[in-house]
Amino acid sequence: MRRVRRFTEPQAFLALAESFLRAEEAENVLMLGICGSAHYDDSCHLATVVEDGAVVACALRTPPHSALLTRADRQALELLATDLADFLVKKGMPFRQAHHAVGVLVAESERSGVALPKLAAKKYGAAAGKVFDLRRALAARKATGAPSPQNVHTQIAYWQKLLK
Repeated sequence: MRRVRRFTEPQAFLALAESFLRAEEAENVLMLGICGSAHYDDSCHLATVVEDGAVVACALRTPPHSALLTRADRQALELLATDLADFLVKKGMPFRQAHHAVGVLVAESERSGVALPKLAAKKYGAAAGKVFDLRRALAARKATGAPSPQNVHTQIAYWQKLLK
């Protein structure tokens, strides 16, 4: 079973997550740097997703800046179910119906053991299954504070300047 674990201290977060982060150090260098810096304070948020004692994803947010997310495995990506609701709304389904439809699909996925992207593609077409692509999902989030690659690069530049 997957569990989200939140941390108030970067040392405790790193004790659990550092080896996971260092496995893809080039992608996670900003998160590692922030946790190791003197600029971390109580307003920051740290979390891991743990399954069977192993970290499968991490998140960090330093308000007012956007969240940093690590790559995650397929099941963790299914947490993008809200993207499916957005997709259905863009296709003309009223939001309340889309929210309900996604909830039904998630329950079906859990009950049947069939991956959510596969069920979405079967029910709503191939494009619906593609909403579970993490790179696409992140790139679509361009609002201030959202985790698009452009926003992340802006945060990297900000923190590099601050940490010098």
